[in-house]
Amino acid sequence: MIFIIQNAHVVQASFLGIDVRLYLAVALLLTLIAGAALMTLTAVVLLMTAAKTARIAQLRRAVGRALLATPPASPGPPAA
Repeated sequence: MIFIIQNAHVVQASFLGIDVRLYLAVALLLTLIAGAALMTLTAVVLLMTAAKTARIAQLRRAVGRALLATPPASPGPPAA
């Protein structure tokens, strides 16, 4: 409540060609919400990238173990 009372004057805001007049408290709250949404999206993308990288590493280790466990192919009959 004190936040709203202290920031009750109207300000002019321009962003991407949009001009609006709104209370400073509202502008600050909208900025806070937009920043939090952007940070959340960034964190989700980074976590997804890390998970995919870990899965690729896991698959590479599995393939490497499978190749080491496979006996070498025996040579076929000599060509005539």
